[in-house]
Amino acid sequence: MKIQQWLGGIALVIPLIAGLYGSLVYITKLQNTLEQNTIAIQALSGQISSNDSSVHQKLDNEIEKSKIELEALKGLYTQGREDMVLEMTEFAKRIAQIEATVRTLQDGTYKLASEAELRALEQTYYSLRDSVSQLTFDMKELGRKLDGGY
Repeated sequence: MKIQQWLGGIALVIPLIAGLYGSLVYITKLQNTLEQNTIAIQALSGQISSNDSSVHQKLDNEIEKSKIELEALKGLYTQGREDMVLEMTEFAKRIAQIEATVRTLQDGTYKLASEAELRALEQTYYSLRDSVSQLTFDMKELGRKLDGGY
């Protein structure tokens, strides 16, 4: 019976030892997995922080680039306004020249009209003087005929 007790005890101890061994192996694997996951988390944290700083650096670069482009646009806008002012000044100058030319042409037209009117008045005067002279001769002739003249 002693052997049976020993065998029975061994039969109990073997599953306990196997359970302990399995538990130790499982715990060791868990610890290894935990260490690997810890290392992976640390690596991911490092990547995230480097990605974060990289993203911030890229955003800062884009902001700086936008500021430079905005300054360039402001310069172009200012140059455009100055060019427009110069063009408007030139345009106003041309309009003043055209107005002066129109006034000169109007004055010339009025002078030409005045000279034409003066010539027409002179011609009317001469024709009227001729008519008056003819009327004077006709009246003298009528007077001679009435007086019994030749």
